[in-house]
Amino acid sequence: MMERSGSILAADFGSVNTRVVLVDVVEGVYRLVARASGPSTVGFPIDDASIGLRRMVDEIGKRAGRTFYDDAGEIVIPEGMDRTGVEAFVTTATAGRPMRVAIIGLVEDVSVASARRVLSSSFVEVVSTITLEDGRDEAGRMNELVLNRPDLILIVGGTDRGAVRALESMIAPIRTALQVQDAAMRPTILYAGNNKLVSTIEAAFNELATVLYADNVRPRIDVENLDSARSQVTKAFNSYNSRQRGAFRNIKSSTGLVPTARGYALVAEFIARTSERNVLAVDMGSATTVMIAALNGQVDTVVNANYGLGHGAPNLLKQSGADAVLDWLPFESSRRQAADYAQNKASRPGSVPVNIRDLYFEHGLLRAGIQHLIQSNRETWLDVGKDGPLENVDLILAGGKGLTGSGHPGWDLLLIADAVQPTGITEVEADPYGLIPAIGAVATINSDAAVHLLSNNDLDHLGTIISLEGQPTVDRWAARITVTTDDGESYKQEMMGGELLLLPVRTGRSITLRIEAGRGLRVAGKRSLKRRIEGGKAGILIDARGRELVLPADAAERAIKLPEWVAQMAGIPAHQIPQDWLVPVSSDGRLDALFDEALSADAGPSARDQRVGPDDDDFFDDVLSDPDLETFDDDPFDDLDELRSLSG
Repeated sequence: MMERSGSILAADFGSVNTRVVLVDVVEGVYRLVARASGPSTVGFPIDDASIGLRRMVDEIGKRAGRTFYDDAGEIVIPEGMDRTGVEAFVTTATAGRPMRVAIIGLVEDVSVASARRVLSSSFVEVVSTITLEDGRDEAGRMNELVLNRPDLILIVGGTDRGAVRALESMIAPIRTALQVQDAAMRPTILYAGNNKLVSTIEAAFNELATVLYADNVRPRIDVENLDSARSQVTKAFNSYNSRQRGAFRNIKSSTGLVPTARGYALVAEFIARTSERNVLAVDMGSATTVMIAALNGQVDTVVNANYGLGHGAPNLLKQSGADAVLDWLPFESSRRQAADYAQNKASRPGSVPVNIRDLYFEHGLLRAGIQHLIQSNRETWLDVGKDGPLENVDLILAGGKGLTGSGHPGWDLLLIADAVQPTGITEVEADPYGLIPAIGAVATINSDAAVHLLSNNDLDHLGTIISLEGQPTVDRWAARITVTTDDGESYKQEMMGGELLLLPVRTGRSITLRIEAGRGLRVAGKRSLKRRIEGGKAGILIDARGRELVLPADAAERAIKLPEWVAQMAGIPAHQIPQDWLVPVSSDGRLDALFDEALSADAGPSARDQRVGPDDDDFFDDVLSDPDLETFDDDPFDDLDELRSLSG
């Protein structure tokens, strides 16, 4: 690892936002000095990430009183004696088109499963999987590769020095697929299988394509070795980006373009190892969602490259299921309406909800999408199990605007609790500034800087979630609580089933909490416990809704409960859901006539139809901070008045 001392600039490129942080040595310790966030310039019409980056870096330069660019418009590296430039510039990204990958292997649940874990930390899309068990003949396998046009073919299988005949049989269709393609379009080959076949791979492919080699992902049937292959995938990804000559053609960093997920994985693994805690990191962006499970000594990474709240909204809806999203709406709706909302978000990924209805759709996608990813991947997590409540998660690291940008820390904490649904006692750290991927990227060149940054409490400590396990009865007490403060004062409270309680214990303070769980319920696996709990920006949330969390099936009930939960967590009056919104939607999925007329007549094109993009930040800053803005106050279906003040 190359250790550097001095200032470090780190940029994380998302599909909608670019986030930049500057870290420097202050009194012998690396600290976060300045940060900036703004619209990405990846994709149409600009398609040059460096332009958005320049805006953010110049903003940081004004705040820090420094200059980072030379006369040619490039970031100065290394840092000059006059403090011009930086010692290192690191970059991470989830923006742009993911690298398309085809996996070639022998057995789906052995070497192919290891290949998927190799790829899980990178910004890739698996477009094809070919195995001995897939039932295809040689021509079918060749056609599969030609039609899906992968950028990388990852070949795995066999144990070192083991039998080679089965894997050799997979080489011919790959070679044929390369031969029928134009030389400029051929994918890179990455071989990470039986080392006995290396010379055969060289003879087959060296004259046709770029070939990379990594250690066998399964040197023995009971041993998995992923690091070497992951490093080569990162190398292939950087080469892929340079060949694209796309949005990142003018970005020249010290590390190359590191996948955001790799930064998250390094940080989550470090925290889990050094603090001996189980860590779950989640970041849902516009097009990509990253999830890292550092649980029970094992680190698993999930990257879904077309799954988010903007560009990836339609695919998120498809994978998680429209019904799961509709369950989170406090009004009647339909699958068609959910699909319409997702398509609108994909068309204008930088737009923000302009009324309560859109806000609940957005948060419904967020909650259902994260819960689906957890349920789809948890069976591979060590000692977690396929079903039941998610136990023993000690710390949640939450990133992305969806989980960290509601405008109120209590509301953020509620969204995280609903999306992850942990049991027991779980601390929550939020990263609204993109610091976690930056720290991960910094760790690749300066481990000391990464350790210092993680020790400085630069993340937002939202608080602690204490979740009761079991199914509480609504009209029966679920928990009896005794709170004792540092000055010796104590008070008691009884919670009924289905309730939330947010204790306003702020950052830097703590309480002694005793909880007695009701009949059939447990907290951290016990009927009662006594624990000292630290506060946070939101406080301490005691969740007596039960685990697994069962939402009311009736929209009229949800119209009471969901606004009530938001009111309790954000400290605002509960917004009222109009009775017209509780009229069932017609079975063919069309909008209810009354609601459709109300939107077209009252909201008007200026509020409803004129969606905004990522370059309209100033306009929405005014909207969110001005409760007297005429455009929205004239809309009787706009109930965001109380919520806007949260962002002011």
